[in-house]
Amino acid sequence: MKRREKGIPYDAIAVLFTGLLIVGLGIGFMVLINSPYWAQIEQLMGQ
Repeated sequence: MKRREKGIPYDAIAVLFTGLLIVGLGIGFMVLINSPYWAQIEQLMGQ
């Protein structure tokens, strides 16, 4: 007998956490590409 009254099911938490992780990585990747540090790294690699 499964009781669902006790808060949120674990599956929902896992899905939400995975979604937030993917979104966080995506935003972090975009910030990394758009950061001035990335341009400096490209210049160092190009030389």
